[in-house]
Amino acid sequence: MKNIGKIVRYSITKKYSIDSLCIRAAEGKALLVIDGWQIEKDASKPFYIRIDGKEDGVKRSDKKREDVRETFGLPADTGYYSFIGEFSLPPDPSRVFLIEVGREGNKPFFKKSLSIAEMLDEQKEEIICCIDSVQKNGGKTYITGWGYSRALERSGDGLSESLSELDVSLKEGQYFLRREERNDVKVNGFPADQRPGFVLRVEDTKDGIYDLILKAPNGTIRELRADSRMGEEDYREFRKKNVPSKDELLKQSETIFSYSPLISFPVLVYNTDVTALKRTIESVLSQSYINYELCLSDISDDGNEKREKLIYDFARKDKRVRVNDPENKGEFLYLLSSGDTIEPDYLFRVVKALQEEDVDMVYTDEDRFDGEGFFDPNFKSDFSMDLLRGTNFVGNTAVIRKSLLAEGEPLFDEKYKGAEVYDLILRCAERARQISHIKKALYHKLVETGDNKSIPLSEDPEQEAGRRAIEASLQRLHVDGRVADGPEKGLYIMKYALKSKDRISIIIPSHDHASVLRT
Repeated sequence: MKNIGKIVRYSITKKYSIDSLCIRAAEGKALLVIDGWQIEKDASKPFYIRIDGKEDGVKRSDKKREDVRETFGLPADTGYYSFIGEFSLPPDPSRVFLIEVGREGNKPFFKKSLSIAEMLDEQKEEIICCIDSVQKNGGKTYITGWGYSRALERSGDGLSESLSELDVSLKEGQYFLRREERNDVKVNGFPADQRPGFVLRVEDTKDGIYDLILKAPNGTIRELRADSRMGEEDYREFRKKNVPSKDELLKQSETIFSYSPLISFPVLVYNTDVTALKRTIESVLSQSYINYELCLSDISDDGNEKREKLIYDFARKDKRVRVNDPENKGEFLYLLSSGDTIEPDYLFRVVKALQEEDVDMVYTDEDRFDGEGFFDPNFKSDFSMDLLRGTNFVGNTAVIRKSLLAEGEPLFDEKYKGAEVYDLILRCAERARQISHIKKALYHKLVETGDNKSIPLSEDPEQEAGRRAIEASLQRLHVDGRVADGPEKGLYIMKYALKSKDRISIIIPSHDHASVLRT
């Protein structure tokens, strides 16, 4: 039996684990299935699994467990660490039998007496489930996982087993549920028309904790808790190791590139919070690469005098800061949003990528910032036009060669209001000779607060503008295809027209390997 989705927890004092001990039904018979791992200094001896002192009828296999070896720091050349066994149980459900697991020549490290009757009482209907991931993106949380119920029933000397899809719901709050096929989870006998996988999309709550209710057909209920804060501590530690030190930034500032282009930051300021705007400006002025200009266009209408004073104070102190000057003199443009920030080595890494003369656009990974900490990293793929037609994954992290825009062509086209950046990225990507991706989260998007009332996609003007921007790009490139809305805002589905119906032959070189071929 494959132990699917089992999460093994280790400790320094615990030297073995029984990962699963259960009854399975196979061809009307009851099978005892046991698997786990154990370590010792001499791991070269294989395991034994004994039922009532005998190994007759036991189907046993030893397997190496790299996760166990790495956790305990064991040598790579030592032997087996895990075991799995199946044993046909006697027909009498009340008979007590003794299970022993150990290494040959040693006393058993696991020993337990059980009967079929008491195991069946525990396993009459059990829910087997796992949360694979909890991820935050765009103000929503996505909970991915799987689960199914397994019911055992005895009739005479036989044993039958049924596997069923679970009903999945959220205890509190609104959510959207999508069911998924999970062939990695499905076991023998699982109904072909049922889907054990699920994805829950929920609006973020204050504490980020969600309680899921999993309900089996016969009424058995199990609760799972999902925490959208999972991984934030790990990401903080990751950032600490990847943020440049003062010495590194000083070394970068002394670097002389053979090609050092002027980079313009055209930043539109509209009623931006003063503290957030100050962070944005300071993040630009702290760059280790110094050949840039910050062009602030203040179109605020809330009469905030502190913001106006802040902008002009920075302009007086640093000649690279220009206010309400529409001309962007730089050879490259960087679309930084007011309120967002960049790492001090952003431009250094961009200009380093621009040393290859064919590079016309550079983009980076990004994360989110709430005024206190960084979280929700978005580690992107290398550039793909197909992916860009599905969502604007490049976003505001792109540095663009200004010559990609035709003479008199606007930076932002008002026809695509709400998706102006998406339209610009599409236009420039069509013309760029080469697009470079920096695999580092150098852009920090400020978390927006306020009314997040959902609008149907068919009525959302930003979604509709994005769809029209993609359609315009397809027309410019003479690509025959249709664009449809994806499952949520900001996502689209491309449907290309097939120009030919050539036959495709699939060769599977898996002769005599039934387990591989079945997958």
